[in-house]
Amino acid sequence: MAIDINHDQLVELRSVPKLLEKQIGKRLNLSTLYRWQSRGIAGIKLETVAIGGARFTTLEALNVFFTTSTLARQGKLSDGTTEGIRRARLIREQQLEREAKELGI
Repeated sequence: MAIDINHDQLVELRSVPKLLEKQIGKRLNLSTLYRWQSRGIAGIKLETVAIGGARFTTLEALNVFFTTSTLARQGKLSDGTTEGIRRARLIREQQLEREAKELGI
């Protein structure tokens, strides 16, 4: 997956901790996000782009990172290759379809 700055909704990395705080109930340290981008978790790295002096990611990139790194830690994903990212996207799409069905959409 590559971030497309012309079509993807960019989120500045420094605003992600506040954004995720609502979801997880605590605020991540900004250094955690930079570590996910540079070293990753279980071989999976958070995709980002640098624009000017700032670093950006997308909500989709965060979802893929969380899903893929979770699968890798569980031993259900051999590596962070394109195939792994496809699998993470498929899982996320299935979750969204289930949620839409429950809502009657």
